[in-house]
Amino acid sequence: MADRSPVPSHEPSRDGSPLFRRLATLTIVSVFLLIAVGSIVRVTGSGMGCPDWPTCFGRIIPPTSVSELPADYKTRWAVQGKEIADFNVFHTWTEYLNRLLGVLIGIFIFATFVASLRWWSKDRHVTLASLAALLFVLFEGWLGAKVVEHDLRATLVTVHYVGALFVVFSLIYALVRAYRSRWMDEYVANHSKVLVWLYGATGILFVQVLMGTRVRGLVDDVAKILSDNARETWLDVIGLPFYVHRSFSILVLLVFTRMMLVVYREAGHNARIITWQVVIMVLMGLEIVTGIVMTYMGIPVVAQPVHLVLSSLLLGTNVMLILRMYAIRENAAPGVR
Repeated sequence: MADRSPVPSHEPSRDGSPLFRRLATLTIVSVFLLIAVGSIVRVTGSGMGCPDWPTCFGRIIPPTSVSELPADYKTRWAVQGKEIADFNVFHTWTEYLNRLLGVLIGIFIFATFVASLRWWSKDRHVTLASLAALLFVLFEGWLGAKVVEHDLRATLVTVHYVGALFVVFSLIYALVRAYRSRWMDEYVANHSKVLVWLYGATGILFVQVLMGTRVRGLVDDVAKILSDNARETWLDVIGLPFYVHRSFSILVLLVFTRMMLVVYREAGHNARIITWQVVIMVLMGLEIVTGIVMTYMGIPVVAQPVHLVLSSLLLGTNVMLILRMYAIRENAAPGVR
């Protein structure tokens, strides 16, 4: 293997466009917060708290009492030809605050895109990825209306969640590109081997997350039938989809453990990469714990959002490491794989 020595870089200086980096970081954190809030909306049954979109019961500011609504509100705002449920102020305002947070994040993403325009002449990938995030969030807004229109159809809810992940992935890509010049001195012995395991772990985790969203949709269906009774039996009612999801977690853990060993061997002298790998394994451990809690403690309401956010953070962190590995490899001397 050839000796590694620094090579000239055409990346922006460390001090270039700090506003973009701060905005992108803030927006990424905000999207993860929105994922958590969206999950809370779902597990509390607040998804139809506002039966229309973008208004709520035809108002910009939703009502706080049923007395503020017309007598025929159940049929006036019927969804899919069915009367809506009785007005519930908690459900209405939970969903409304979720929408407000979504609007705020849309503003953050637009501001991030505007800030990224300064990068066009330095690294246009930063600007293009920020534009992709903006387009994804516009798609998410449109899809949110369809989710309400179709009475929270499980398939649309899943696509809505995946869309939020792609907003995060786009922003992570832009942020990694903006930080590339800071990793010129980082070293990994075998980039290709590390990337293979990072891709494998990320892919298998994504499959697991999709199966998890399917199980979550079935949990919602069972909850509607049993009206929050006998929660400890819900997973048995779901049956095979849950058992496959639970068993698949063993494979996910084995792949992530192997990935950790490969990364440690090939990047053992890179303290930052190892630190992020430790973060990944801690998140994986917490994800398993919340899964066990939901399985054996009757799916506590608080555990569901935590489980979803942890899986989203795991995916985001793995994607960040993949992109970071490419950045490190691009800065490596010729002959370093």
